[in-house]
Amino acid sequence: MKAFTFAPDAFADEFRRNNYLLVKNGVDGDLLRFAREQLTQCRHTGCNELLAREIKSKKKQYLFELPADPDFLPDLARSIGDLANLSAADITLSERHIMVYDDLASSVPSLHKDRFATQIAVGIPLEPCPEARVVLLPHCARSVNSLDNAVYCPPANQQETRAHGRWNVLLDDAQAIPGKDGDLTPVELDAQPGDVIIFAGSSIYHGRVTSAGSAVLYLKFNAMHLDPLGEDPSTTVQRSRSLNLLGLDTDEQLLFRRIVLSPRLQRISRHYTRADWTTILQAYVGGEKEFTISDQDLAFLLSLREQNTVKDVLLAAGVSEEHLGSHVCQVRRLGQLGAIDVINEEFEVGLHLALNAADVSHGE
Repeated sequence: MKAFTFAPDAFADEFRRNNYLLVKNGVDGDLLRFAREQLTQCRHTGCNELLAREIKSKKKQYLFELPADPDFLPDLARSIGDLANLSAADITLSERHIMVYDDLASSVPSLHKDRFATQIAVGIPLEPCPEARVVLLPHCARSVNSLDNAVYCPPANQQETRAHGRWNVLLDDAQAIPGKDGDLTPVELDAQPGDVIIFAGSSIYHGRVTSAGSAVLYLKFNAMHLDPLGEDPSTTVQRSRSLNLLGLDTDEQLLFRRIVLSPRLQRISRHYTRADWTTILQAYVGGEKEFTISDQDLAFLLSLREQNTVKDVLLAAGVSEEHLGSHVCQVRRLGQLGAIDVINEEFEVGLHLALNAADVSHGE
């Protein structure tokens, strides 16, 4: 099953110039039917509803089960890569949600930027909604949202109509596009079923206006191997393999294993406690409880940039050759808690390879 009907190369220049794109009738009919059938099932049975991510009086979210076709995501990753000038081998699927907008959803909602992991957002409307528009502010406030959560700018006046509407963009986020300095003029895109909108989700303020009662499939991607919600199938494969190797390897074997930062590692924070304002370091892995790490752990994680061996990273973090063995236990702990993953020599991190593994299961 294909995602798109168009050749990404034909629109690459336009996307790179504007950082957004609307392609009329750009969605493959089989995908549209598949997604709409899944939407009907979600509504009738409540299956895959993400209760923790519901926004009251705005929208519900359902996890989108991917097509069974093992070529679907690799082909989609290549399309996104060609369109946005990103390496398909680096592309990670960070979200796959069906959004169902509440019947009472505001006609002029706050605009927002997606979390950091949403480098590219793909929106596919599933039901006709003639009045709905996707609003973008592509010419100002273009700094990337570096947080794990969305950031918002509300309407300048909650009573304003969309035709007269502007949004309160924070001045400290007022990065302007050359030649359009301070241009807050919104771009409104009319996307209906069969159409697709693709845009830079973490750096463009956006929102869906007059959206009450509508439904949209959103697929979100990045080329940074980030998957904070654990929704890329390759993340589960990588994690399972990592835990298996951690359980089998001796300390000596582990020293020569290659490791990567976990796609679900979201942040490391330093907290000042009320106990004489002493500090502690904590790491947060998506879906897990925060856990305390040491300054040595932090040095180790900061030294890990690409796929390096445990030995190489320890040496880069300032551990001497004679003391390498005594630090393996801390590396093993970081792996067990999910901050890092151990990988096989032949296993390359990448959506297109992991999805072809025999142990990946797809929703039907």
